[in-house]
Amino acid sequence: MPFITVTAEPPLGSTARACTHIARTVAEALGLPPGGAFAQHVSAAAACDGDGHTTRFVVVDIYGRSRPENARSAATTALRTSVAELWECPADNVHVQWHTVASDSP
Repeated sequence: MPFITVTAEPPLGSTARACTHIARTVAEALGLPPGGAFAQHVSAAAACDGDGHTTRFVVVDIYGRSRPENARSAATTALRTSVAELWECPADNVHVQWHTVASDSP
């Protein structure tokens, strides 16, 4: 089961609904059942650049076992689009990183 952590200011809607949508997006992209991925949100108090300008910027980490490049690419692309819509920010403001771990099950 891939684990997804979203670090950002709270989404504009329900956090639980956003996490459910994110988990399902990754599961679908990887060919897993809807409950085949887990997502959590870690709240960031603010997001600023070095000049002090605030911006909506979202960092997403996926921890999962090694998968074919096309599967990882499909999951990260779908996730970037989904998160950009949920957080109402440009897709360029969503950073997604896949971290390969020995196993993606608890």
